[in-house]
Amino acid sequence: QLQGLLSGSITNWRDVGGADQPVVLVSSDTMGAIRTEISRTLLGGKDISHRARVVERAPDAPKLVATTAGALGFVSSAMPASQRQGVTVVPHEGKIKQTLFIVTRQGASAAVEKVVEAIKAVAAQALQR
Repeated sequence: QLQGLLSGSITNWRDVGGADQPVVLVSSDTMGAIRTEISRTLLGGKDISHRARVVERAPDAPKLVATTAGALGFVSSAMPASQRQGVTVVPHEGKIKQTLFIVTRQGASAAVEKVVEAIKAVAAQALQR
């Protein structure tokens, strides 16, 4: 059912036992880490529904969900509670890991490269846990 809601093949809540109202999927920017990971982990690499209402800033997602009937969205667990007011946050057992990239200026100094290597080493250790 979740895949159907995210892909857009389920468009009305009545199809999953809810009220007779449209499903309004709220998503972060199309290049956002949360959307990318949902696509990768829950939809096998396919993008979420093209009918999703896209917000430019992550804190805008809960605001739109709170004011839109039938809305469903996702937020980072790191988002402060003060930015999640007016919505119900549903806890879950699993975790969706976010892919992060280290970004530096081209031609970064040796000192910056040393910091990057240290970050990569810490990340590699965390993945082994």
